[in-house]
Amino acid sequence: MKTGRAFLTGVLTLILGLAAGAAPEALFSPESDLVARIARELNGARRSIDLAIYTFSSPAVLKELEEAQGRGVKIRLLVRKSIATGQPGFLSRLIAGGAEVRWINKINHHKFLLVDGEKLLSSSGNFSETALQRSYDENLVVCGDCAKAAFAFREEFEFLFANANPLGGAVAPEETLVPPPRAPEPGTPAAYFTSRNFRPAVDRRRNLRRLQSIDESRPGAVEIRLIRAIAGAKTRIQIATGHFRSWNLMNALTGAVKRGVKVELVLDSQEYVSTFKRAAEAKELEDCVAAGQAESECRKRGSYFSRHAFEGGVDVRIKSYALRWDFMKSPQMHHKYMIVDGKTVYTGSYNWSFNAEFESAENVWVLSEAGVVRDYLRNFELVRSYGAADIPRLLRGFREARDELPFHYAPVSLSYPEMDELREIACAKCPDVFCSSAIDEERLSPPKRGEKREAPPSSCKVR
Repeated sequence: MKTGRAFLTGVLTLILGLAAGAAPEALFSPESDLVARIARELNGARRSIDLAIYTFSSPAVLKELEEAQGRGVKIRLLVRKSIATGQPGFLSRLIAGGAEVRWINKINHHKFLLVDGEKLLSSSGNFSETALQRSYDENLVVCGDCAKAAFAFREEFEFLFANANPLGGAVAPEETLVPPPRAPEPGTPAAYFTSRNFRPAVDRRRNLRRLQSIDESRPGAVEIRLIRAIAGAKTRIQIATGHFRSWNLMNALTGAVKRGVKVELVLDSQEYVSTFKRAAEAKELEDCVAAGQAESECRKRGSYFSRHAFEGGVDVRIKSYALRWDFMKSPQMHHKYMIVDGKTVYTGSYNWSFNAEFESAENVWVLSEAGVVRDYLRNFELVRSYGAADIPRLLRGFREARDELPFHYAPVSLSYPEMDELREIACAKCPDVFCSSAIDEERLSPPKRGEKREAPPSSCKVR
């Protein structure tokens, strides 16, 4: 009898263990090595791997893909054009082994993969193993039993892959173009995709397949869903994202504040808007409206809205780690998620910007499993409070510094008044480097990829 009970207990434990392993699981960096987890999941592939990725330079992921190919697994990659044309050596063995690699003319900003068509992994992070990338704030969701979400992401992959361009190959006839997937069933969709803003076409002059934006005059397919989620919030909205450049989403958040909803927003330091930049953008807006454009049209491209959100009552925190943002040295806030009322998470590749909506292929996965939501809530409190105990000491150190300022410092999440104070101190102590004049604002702007900048001469030392 005891043996029978022990057997049943063992079976039940196994079943529960398998169920727990299949449930959605959220992981976060820099606490966890997300790329290592992705490589581990690839190791279990038996039939197929479909990968849609923006940046791919991880030897560990490549190794797992090549080994899977050796086991007879079918490999398909959807990349952005610069990967297709700039990394032929990196992908050469995969391609030689029969992997299908295609690129789209839009910015393929997805970071998801499907293993055997069933297990879904979606991340805010790219597949890189550099120490810098591992220092980013990123999130990854892994799920082996999310049939509805896996189906939605499979549809997305098939739509984009069918309308993509093969490496070095001519396009198929126009009649092979595939229309966007049908509208989701009634109820809450498992995921949203910006590809619903596009229609496929063929560029006969260049002999390429293209995705063309349909209507940029209204909120797009993802934006409208996020606006509805914000409008439905009852008590609290918590957002951590790398970019905040959507006029429509900014207005939705400040509207929620007016309804009494507590809105908290954590951004990367590149989204900070100095008082000088705010004035410059106001002048650009004035000129644009004077030229006959509607304000909503003038706000679409090139505008940053973190200070607008702060002035509209949103609790804005800036993850700050240096006096000047530098792509090559920044441990970025690279999350792209929102939590509504502590019950639902919206996460994926989607940056909160017009460019993400109408020039990029992006996704937002909707999750309401209690364990996943709990993990995101914990992560939000972590990123919102970076270095909270050290902020007074940091500001005091800046105030008391005589002829030297720390250029880099441990990450801290600063409020807008704290961020303004930090910049004002830097300007007062190093006016020829950090003051808000046109030339100095240019120095503070993010450098272009690969651009080298000489440090301006200064009587103030910056360490």
